[in-house]
Amino acid sequence: MLFVFDDFEFHEENFELRQAGRIVKVDALVLRLLAVLLRSAGQLVTKQTLVDEVWEGRAIADNVITVSMARLRKVIQDKRGEKETIATLYGRGYRFMRPVTTRSTLSTTGLGQ
Repeated sequence: MLFVFDDFEFHEENFELRQAGRIVKVDALVLRLLAVLLRSAGQLVTKQTLVDEVWEGRAIADNVITVSMARLRKVIQDKRGEKETIATLYGRGYRFMRPVTTRSTLSTTGLGQ
């Protein structure tokens, strides 16, 4: 699946984030976090869901999600000063706030390569 938001494209199958057509270097954990948020764009993603899907249910320190979310926000920060990209719902979780469109990656195979 290809997720498109602002000037970013996230190719879920090959775990690749591009901004304005250029590959963005990001570690795998941050990309897993982005994938979970994009799949549920506009909806609340609980901290437990993040632990289950990003950290595969492993026990993590309390601040690990917060630090990882800050790293993700830094990568996809909106420099135009518009509405926040990821909202924190204190004590509940997070919500991806930007409009996201999806496309099958079958239609993009071979393009730009």
